[in-house]
Amino acid sequence: MSKALFVDRGGELVFVPPFIADNVQQYSFLIDADINALQGICDKYLNGPLGENRFAPGGSFMMLSCCALPSLRCTTPPYSNMGWFAEQEIAFWMLIIDKVSKRMFWMLPYIWVDNDYAFAMGRELYGFPKGIGTVTLPTSPDSPDLFAIDTLVLKKFSPDTKGEVVRLVEVKKVPGQSATHTIIDDTWNSIEDFFKEIITIADDGLSFLGNAKLIADSLEDLFQMQIPMVFLKEFRDVTDPSQASFQAIVETQAKSNKFHGGKILMDAYDINIELCDSHPIRADLGLAPSGPIRSKLSFWVSYDFEIGIGTQTVIS
Repeated sequence: MSKALFVDRGGELVFVPPFIADNVQQYSFLIDADINALQGICDKYLNGPLGENRFAPGGSFMMLSCCALPSLRCTTPPYSNMGWFAEQEIAFWMLIIDKVSKRMFWMLPYIWVDNDYAFAMGRELYGFPKGIGTVTLPTSPDSPDLFAIDTLVLKKFSPDTKGEVVRLVEVKKVPGQSATHTIIDDTWNSIEDFFKEIITIADDGLSFLGNAKLIADSLEDLFQMQIPMVFLKEFRDVTDPSQASFQAIVETQAKSNKFHGGKILMDAYDINIELCDSHPIRADLGLAPSGPIRSKLSFWVSYDFEIGIGTQTVIS
């Protein structure tokens, strides 16, 4: 069946890739996660729809990333001449293995952004499972003390529950406490040098990265700041809402165009996640069921990146 032309309309929120983001400020926090729960994520969103046991977790950890994108723009005319946007986002990143292609991908089980354009473009084009809310980020990497997402949730599923905005995820610097690792070298002239340092630390007795060697096997992607990503993209069917009117596994890749700098954060950070029936983050990701979660490794990196078109395996 031939494809129909996309119909643009007034107020349209979906532009055309590629998109370029300049001077991204990304703060990342690595935390322990149960690998069986992570396998459940792979099975639910990828293996189940595909009908094959293809994807598996890349390790028993999760990366919480908090990003400021001060400039996000389309490079395809005529949309490239229409304007640009700023975006802030908070997302959980999960490293997974494609056992068929022998490649590693990042999957984002939870992600929130703070503007409608980023929300619509991410969900409709690629399948990012984006929610929307108010994002709190530090003004500078010199004082990275608080990160948070406030968003609409249902605290408890019941006929009487009204949706409310809560602080769902919060990362706070722990006063007077330092990280347990030491830096081997703090002079990095490239993204390659920076991530070599991170892998060295991760492989130096931090059990949450038990598969550090497996990660190292994908160093070409990492050092070139190529970020392969995979998503389940789907739309609910209006005639039978239990079914999907469209469902596909989408692969795309973001690539860094320029590395501005980075540093490992030497303070201790605790992550608090509110318990909500509508957002079962702790259970889904195999995190501690209650209380603060201590970051095992925290870092900041600044770069430019581009994300373009992708490929998709249509399921239905």
